[in-house]
Amino acid sequence: MIRVTGLPQCLMQGEAEEAIRHCRRQIERVGADVERLQRTGQDATRAQALLKTLQQVLAEHEANRDRLAPKDPWIGKPIRHDP
Repeated sequence: MIRVTGLPQCLMQGEAEEAIRHCRRQIERVGADVERLQRTGQDATRAQALLKTLQQVLAEHEANRDRLAPKDPWIGKPIRHDP
C-alpha cells in the first residue's frame, strides 16, 4: 500500500469522493451498454466483466473514503456524508 504523507486529510478525502463519483458514472455508462447489448441480442460477456470489475473498484474507493473519514469518537466508525 502506498501511503501519502504531507497532504491534508480533507484533500485526500475529497479525491476519494471524486473517484467514487467517477466510478459510479462509469458503472452507469457500462450498465447501459450491457442492457443495450442484451436487448439487441449481442454478446455482452465482456461488458458484463467490465461492469463487475468497475463494481469492485467502486467498493475499493468506498473503503478508502471510509478509511480517510473522521471517526465518530463514541463508536469509532467513519462518519458518512453520502447524499
